[in-house]
Amino acid sequence: MQVSVRDNDINSALRVLKRKMQREGTFRDMKRRRAYEETIGAPRPGAAEAIRRHRKMLRKRLEREGYRSVPASAEMDYLSTNPPLPAEYYRRNAARARQLASEATTAAVKAHLREVALQYERLAERADNGTVPASP
Repeated sequence: MQVSVRDNDINSALRVLKRKMQREGTFRDMKRRRAYEETIGAPRPGAAEAIRRHRKMLRKRLEREGYRSVPASAEMDYLSTNPPLPAEYYRRNAARARQLASEATTAAVKAHLREVALQYERLAERADNGTVPASP
């Protein structure tokens, strides 16, 4: 992670660094590792973490492909209103999400991946109907 300091303004650079660390989940990991987690009788935290990783992967993929950077909380809302890619892209990802859902071991991850597949299918239908904006 890299932050540039402009005009010796360390306060703004610190704010940018904190924002980046928050987005990457560094603070969440530090807090989680601060205390020992009891493994007996505790619910598995893996499902929520898997969902966060999947959303992060989608966000990174869109940024890497040159599309607008969208806050994680509004990611699917943005995509549902402005599908920036061709319908085949969404159908491929929907099929991949369904395949991952069939291979998933926990119910929460399966449910999330099924919902992601449905969202991709809706985006593909919107792209087919010609509701895609000229440029994102």
